[in-house]
Amino acid sequence: FDNGDIKVFDVRNSKIAWETSLSRGVSKLSILSGSADDSEKSVLVAGTANGKLFQWPLSSPDNVASHQMDKATVWEVQPVSENKKNLVLAALGSGALHVLNLDGEKIETVATHQVSEPPLTGLSANKEKPGLIVTSSFDKTIRVLYYTGLK
Repeated sequence: FDNGDIKVFDVRNSKIAWETSLSRGVSKLSILSGSADDSEKSVLVAGTANGKLFQWPLSSPDNVASHQMDKATVWEVQPVSENKKNLVLAALGSGALHVLNLDGEKIETVATHQVSEPPLTGLSANKEKPGLIVTSSFDKTIRVLYYTGLK
């Protein structure tokens, strides 16, 4: 991870399905599942040490999208809710929380909130109540946030 390498393994066939290398270290990997009807919509999301977010459809890894947020490390990436899988939250080392729209081949920032001065180290979004979010940071503080309009 620290050199930017990402390798996706096909466990059934015991081989590497695909691999790539990013310019900076990888700090977070998340697989965001598609709907139960359409598993082809699953994407791999990677956050880097320089504040960049990448996404790849697992079915076609050549279609990569990226987005530069700020220069701080991306520590956590989570979907906002089960119903809105294209909206994700990213917790950054700058103490900022970003709401991002992963729309096919592009990533757009929907909202940004400076939550704390120290880095945000943890993030949890309630799957049943869109907008209910808990963060933790290096100042030993747990914050409960509620964003409206994310349904």
